[in-house]
Amino acid sequence: MILREQEIFTSSPQRGEDKGEGDSPHPNLLPFGEKEFPVAAFFGKDGLLSERFKDYEYRPQQREMAQAVADAIRNRSHLIAEAGTGVGKSFAYLVPVIDFAVASGKKVVISTNTISLQEQLVRKDIPLLKGILPF
Repeated sequence: MILREQEIFTSSPQRGEDKGEGDSPHPNLLPFGEKEFPVAAFFGKDGLLSERFKDYEYRPQQREMAQAVADAIRNRSHLIAEAGTGVGKSFAYLVPVIDFAVASGKKVVISTNTISLQEQLVRKDIPLLKGILPF
């Protein structure tokens, strides 16, 4: 479930509903700054993640959450997002946030509820993304 400002948006597409059509090629994946973050170039069926990981499974919910995070950053609005296990929440918020930080030169803070998630982000997810992201 994704909450944007005063709008409530819930999405739970069934597997196979989102065909990933319209995915843009990953060379367009650049820090977006004032531009729209190209979520499809990273999370799409033919995106950067699918190229780097042979067992990558396209997740429409992950792509949708990443787009919501990128939109919230660009629009300077609040976002509350909820997603089930296995959606790929960490990457869905980390990628647009890292892109924003690089493009703007600003620092970002990510707060976690548990030390284990903090350790996962610092020891696994962020180092992995540093090796994938082109910036």
